[in-house]
Amino acid sequence: MKKLRLGVIGTGLAAERLHLPALKKLKDRFVLQACAGRDAAKARAFAKRQGFAGSEDNAEALFQRRDVDALLLCLPIELNAAWALKAIRAGKPCLCEKPVAADRGQARALLSAGSAKGAPLTLVAENYVFWPHMAAAADIVRRGKLGAVRLAVVHHVQDARRAGEWLTGWRVKPRFKGGFVLDGGVHWAALLNRMLGRPKRVQAWPALFDKSLPPIDAAAALIEYQGGARALWATAYSATAGPEPLLSVHGDLGGLAIYWDRAEWRQAGKDGCQVLRSPMDGYEAEWRHFHDALTRGTALGYSLRQAVDDLDLMLKVCAC
Repeated sequence: MKKLRLGVIGTGLAAERLHLPALKKLKDRFVLQACAGRDAAKARAFAKRQGFAGSEDNAEALFQRRDVDALLLCLPIELNAAWALKAIRAGKPCLCEKPVAADRGQARALLSAGSAKGAPLTLVAENYVFWPHMAAAADIVRRGKLGAVRLAVVHHVQDARRAGEWLTGWRVKPRFKGGFVLDGGVHWAALLNRMLGRPKRVQAWPALFDKSLPPIDAAAALIEYQGGARALWATAYSATAGPEPLLSVHGDLGGLAIYWDRAEWRQAGKDGCQVLRSPMDGYEAEWRHFHDALTRGTALGYSLRQAVDDLDLMLKVCAC
């Protein structure tokens, strides 16, 4: 199996706690070649701590290195599109953290560049799309196993005020619209749109309950999909989560519910339900897919077009 030599731009928590553990499980697929960040000394320490072959003082140097086959971009949301564009112009395939951009203008520019003939592969790191139990649940809906979908419900509550070290400066004082609702919500937008297609109409009521979490920390929305299904969106980042499923979908032939550790599928007229579980997390799954796309030509399971549509839905949920 061909090993890809990986460069990492951004040496913060997401790289260290989310992506690196997955990549270290995939040593038969990836080599940690070099990293770079805003602070050269921190990048050197990160490289030593995480087992990279080396580091660069200037992140843009990674674009020029012939011994770097692909890049991971782990940056604040407002930087995603600009650096993904740099990777495209340098001819470097990249996996870029979500969401695809901070606004529609950035997203359209990246989509145009990434869709051009000969452009290197760009995969947005929407790990929920690849998380096996969530992916299987989405496929059940897409294959019509629930029949005609009547209703979907997003119910995501998380207390960001107790997020500890994840409450980073760019999240507390975001340079993008939507704040935590956009940042965390794009995962559920990706699953909803994957299941139901493109939204036809969105009516939203965002709110700010805790002024330490600008610009908004909650949103409720009604979404109508092209196929007729309705979705209810409920999310809050200054409240306490309950036992409800994170996402449920209800059709005339069955229903399913997605939780962090499983999905449950119930078919109409049958007792009990089928439980779907994941043999790996979404980060490992997306990196396996990224490797297969680059080395085997596997078609991308999450396109830039989809990522742009998901951002657009979240901007509407946030009334941006």
